[in-house]
Amino acid sequence: MSEIKNEEDRVHWEERYNNSLVEELPWFYPELDEDIADAIKELNVIGGKVLDLGAGPGTQSIELARRGFDVTGIDIAEAAVREARIRAEREGVNVTFKRDDILNTRLNGRFDLIIDRGCFHALSNNRFKDYADTINSLLKEEGWLFLKCFSHKERREEGPPNRLSEDDIQKVFNATFFIRTIRESHFAPQKGKTPPLALFCMLQKSKQL
Repeated sequence: MSEIKNEEDRVHWEERYNNSLVEELPWFYPELDEDIADAIKELNVIGGKVLDLGAGPGTQSIELARRGFDVTGIDIAEAAVREARIRAEREGVNVTFKRDDILNTRLNGRFDLIIDRGCFHALSNNRFKDYADTINSLLKEEGWLFLKCFSHKERREEGPPNRLSEDDIQKVFNATFFIRTIRESHFAPQKGKTPPLALFCMLQKSKQL
C-alpha cells in the first residue's frame, strides 16, 4: 500500500514541476534560507557532507555548495532533479542531484548535516516514524537535522497537509534525537501574500545511538 501511495506522490510532484514555472512555485527561494544560514553560523558548521531532502529546483543545495559543503540533493520528481542539475550547471556549482524517495531511499552514505525545508510536512503522518528512522540511519554520529515545516498556527487552506506543533516534533524525534531548539519562524512570502508560519528545528543524532 505504501508503494502505491509513494507512486501517487511521485506522479503528483512530476506534474507540478512539468506544468509550472519553477520560479512561481510557492517553495521556490533563490537564497539560502535564513534559518538554515543562522543555524550553520550558530553551530559553526564548516564543510562536511550535506543531504538536501526534497531539493526541488536545487536552490538550497547550490547555496550550500557555494559555502564549501559537499552536497547531495534528492527529490522524488525526476523533473525537479533535471531542473536542479540545469540550474547548478548554469551557475557553475558542483552538486550531486539524484531522484530518490526518502521513505524508500537508495542512499547508503552518511551525512554530517541533513536539511529539510518542506519535505517532512508533505508526508503522510503515519510515515513520520519511518522518516525519523531513515534520517537517523543516514546521519553520522552527532550529525544534525535542520527541519523546517508548516506550523500548526498556519490557518490558510493551501499548502501541505500537515501543520506541526512543538509537541508533534517532540513525539516524532525525542526518542532518537537531541532536540536543541524548536522555534517559531516563517517561510519566504510570495508576492502579495503573508509568509506562511513555520517551525524551525535543530535536531542532533543522539550520541548513544
